[in-house]
Amino acid sequence: MGTMDLHTIENGQLRLQVHERLGASIAALQYRIGGTWHPIMREVSDDALKGNISSPLSSYSLVPFSNRIPEGKFTFKGKQHQLMTNTKEHTTIHGDVRNRPHRLQEATLTRLVFGFDSREHTDLEAFNYPFPLTLKTTFELTGNTLIQTLEITNVGDEEMPIGFGIHPYFVRSFAGSGDAVLQFEVDGVYRTDSTNIPKEGKQPLPADLDFSGGAALGDRKFDTVFGGFAGNLKVSYPGTPYNLTLQADPVFQHLILFTAPDGTMALEPVTNCTNAFNLHEEGVKDTGFLSLLPGNSISGSIQFTLGE
Repeated sequence: MGTMDLHTIENGQLRLQVHERLGASIAALQYRIGGTWHPIMREVSDDALKGNISSPLSSYSLVPFSNRIPEGKFTFKGKQHQLMTNTKEHTTIHGDVRNRPHRLQEATLTRLVFGFDSREHTDLEAFNYPFPLTLKTTFELTGNTLIQTLEITNVGDEEMPIGFGIHPYFVRSFAGSGDAVLQFEVDGVYRTDSTNIPKEGKQPLPADLDFSGGAALGDRKFDTVFGGFAGNLKVSYPGTPYNLTLQADPVFQHLILFTAPDGTMALEPVTNCTNAFNLHEEGVKDTGFLSLLPGNSISGSIQFTLGE
């Protein structure tokens, strides 16, 4: 349990720890300055490493959909599907791979590959999705960059809707810096109800949510889904020469910004907006909806670079 589940790779500049039993989730990402390792993503307690949920970890994968589905119900090609709900608002959130054990398939000094097969989870632990899939998650360190790649394959006999992304939590003060400054380009935002569900498509971006010129979060609270994500994001750390850049493949058309209660910030590149399956069925455009035919795969990579 705990540390026995962790796999560590490093290259002198970056050090990464991944938790095999909890969804191949990131348990630490650190950058070396002199002889000291500084956290880029939030730090994780020993109790969390020994636990059974990935929520307190540094980052986890969102497969086979990002964010919430209202009442766990979605319609695909005219057929309604019911998932188990897992929030007090009776929604189903964050897919169903992040708390399940994955299998280490490859390990080198700077590369880790994990596999997951939903068909191995049956009976009381049945996969909470009506379509079987496999997931391959690859982590690779090259210089001062971490590359994470997700590859999903439809191993069933019918077309399936699919969405995916990651949920990384970043520190807002790095190496003694002031509050982080965010810069990214999007072209719209989704307005949500009290359960964080949008009932309509992407809306125009108001000035107070425009981060294209760079802005600190301050004491503002966010749990916000942006659309039209350009795929590039920069985090600057005032008072230091360091900045973090995130580059996401074009498949990640949406970005979620969440200010966590622990003082960190989640910056989530994802394919789909919240409730995309249902919105797409209703004819809403630009939801990031995707589907996979039997035997087909889809993948996307995200790069994190810490530099001066």
